[in-house]
Amino acid sequence: MPDQIASASIDSIAKLGIISARARCLITLSQGVASGALELRPGLNPEKTIDRLVELPGIGPWTAHYIAMRALHWPDAFPRDDIAVRNNLGKISWKQIEAISESWRPRRSYAVLHIWKNPQTIEIEHVSFEV
Repeated sequence: MPDQIASASIDSIAKLGIISARARCLITLSQGVASGALELRPGLNPEKTIDRLVELPGIGPWTAHYIAMRALHWPDAFPRDDIAVRNNLGKISWKQIEAISESWRPRRSYAVLHIWKNPQTIEIEHVSFEV
C-alpha cells in the first residue's frame, strides 16, 4: 500500500476529497515508508520516530504522536494539543493538560483513548492510570 500512495499524484489523492497539502503529506510519508527511510512498526524508539516524523512537511507533534500511538503501539504517546482532549477535560489550559498527563505516564495513550471514547466532560480526578 505505501508504494501505491508513494507513486500517486496529488491530484489523484485530492479526488478522494483530501486537500492538496494533506495529499502531499501522505505522499511524502508513504515515500519514506516505501523506500525504507522511515519505519513505522512496534518496537522502534518512539521519540526518535516522532522526531523523524515532525521533520516531514505537514506533520506536526499531534500527528506524530498519533502515528506513534497507532503504528508503533507506544503506550505513552500523547497528542497533547488534541481539542477533544481539552474539551473533555473541561477546557482547561494546554499547560494544565500537560501537567495532569504526567500522572498518567507511562500509559498516556490509554488515557487519550478513554477521553476520546467518552465525549462528555470528564472529572479530572477520576482519570488516573496506575501501572
